Amino acid sequence: MYKSGDASQMGGHKKPHGSPAPLDLDNFQFDLHTSFASEEEAMGLDIIDLCVEMCQKYGYKNLFTHYSRISKVKKDAVLRQPQGKRMDEAAYREEFLRFEKGGQVEKAYVCGPPVMQEHFDRAQDSIENKKIEYHVL
Repeated sequence: MYKSGDASQMGGHKKPHGSPAPLDLDNFQFDLHTSFASEEEAMGLDIIDLCVEMCQKYGYKNLFTHYSRISKVKKDAVLRQPQGKRMDEAAYREEFLRFEKGGQVEKAYVCGPPVMQEHFDRAQDSIENKKIEYHVL
């Protein structure tokens, strides 16, 4: 999920898509929710962990947050925090209503198997007077 500062914090207007202007890292947040059967089957998990580590190292605590859900965790594995939850239609709707009410989320993207995309589509279709752009990739 992509969040940015509200328009009043950004000079009264949002940065247009594709703008060459640099991101305002103090008013930008990227939340990534992943779900994997196991760490062995997780694609890109090493890169995601590195992004989390770099943001922590350089003091960007809110810039990138990874919510990880791994179904089969090894006995001695270190659990990633915060842990994500299973995202079904009800969970997406709950998140979308919170985002719509909060007024800071501009865009939401999902990429995953067809069942997950169907839950995403149904949830976003149920939101009236949407202010957020919802996209399936």
